[in-house]
Amino acid sequence: MKYRELLELYDKKELPEELQKKVEQDIERQDAISEYLFEKEDLFKELHMEQDQSEEYDNTEQFAGMIKQSIRKAFIKMGVITGITVIVIVCFILFVLPKMVSWFYYDPGKEIFEKTNQMSLDLRVYTELKIPGYVRDNVVVRDNGYGNYDINIYQNVSYNGKFTNIAGTVNKGTLKLYDMNLLNPPYLNVFAWFQLEDLKEQSLREIEETGKEIYFTAGTREQATEALQNLEENVKYVFYATLDEMIPYDEFVDFTKEKNSYADWCAVYTGGKIQNLGFQCDWLSSCNLEWDTKEYPELILWGKDEETPSLEGKIDNTELMQTHFESMLQYMGEQESFLNMMNETQEVYEDAADYIEENGMFIYGYSGIATKEELLKINEWPEIYAIEVNELR
Repeated sequence: MKYRELLELYDKKELPEELQKKVEQDIERQDAISEYLFEKEDLFKELHMEQDQSEEYDNTEQFAGMIKQSIRKAFIKMGVITGITVIVIVCFILFVLPKMVSWFYYDPGKEIFEKTNQMSLDLRVYTELKIPGYVRDNVVVRDNGYGNYDINIYQNVSYNGKFTNIAGTVNKGTLKLYDMNLLNPPYLNVFAWFQLEDLKEQSLREIEETGKEIYFTAGTREQATEALQNLEENVKYVFYATLDEMIPYDEFVDFTKEKNSYADWCAVYTGGKIQNLGFQCDWLSSCNLEWDTKEYPELILWGKDEETPSLEGKIDNTELMQTHFESMLQYMGEQESFLNMMNETQEVYEDAADYIEENGMFIYGYSGIATKEELLKINEWPEIYAIEVNELR
């Protein structure tokens, strides 16, 4: 008989007494076992729950540690990035930005050829064209960034034993010299032809005979002569001698050879209004500057490696000297930033270059260095209309 059938008979109370008691004992034993197992299961669940809570706590601690570590790494990374960014910005401000700003302004220290900076060449051409007696070609530049420069203009040759070096600044294309007089060209009316350009085929004395009054910085011809007589003895002066007639350059060369004219620079008629543009016609000093010889042939006639015998032939060569003059005019006409700094325009030089190329060179005056005695002698020559004199700085 199966035990399940036995239990059914027990439930119906159809079992014998002895078997009835045995089944009751079995049931009691089974109840005890079930209760025991139930208690064991609750304990296991409790222990399992505590274990899960412990593991969850451990995982929480581990997660928090990971977060702290990630935050620390993020802060370190951010610090490194910030530090690098600050360094880059500082380096940009200190080293890059000053040069970027300078690109927009005239840079006097820009190296255009070996041992030749921009302002040295610009000033050489400008002073030879416009400031007789004061040619300068040695400019030392200190770059302060942001378009600001300190400059020193040195005098290499002196006529009176005195050297005038001038300091100044170029700030964002604005020139400031601590002696503003050095780079001032002579007045436009320093030569008597300034108001008579349309009558260039006549002599000044002939024009005077028609009753026209001729004035220039010294006043009249008689007043200019009187000023010469009042000069100090044995002192050298810069003079500006007006020729009575405008003459071709080759005739001017013959004139200077025939007489000791003391001519260092000659004024060339460039059409229209007198501009007092000219060039050196005597070999006073050489220079170490270099330039684009293809673009501007004979821009500077006496270089550092030039020999004196070849120079003596240049001054007599009208074609070569015209090339020299045209190159200077063309070069200066292309220096927009420099001319803006000097408060001048490019058109004056461009138009002058075109006129000379078409009409050649006619000389209406010249400049040089001489004493009172020498000037009074020159003033007596029939080729000279009048002489204006300034102190030699």
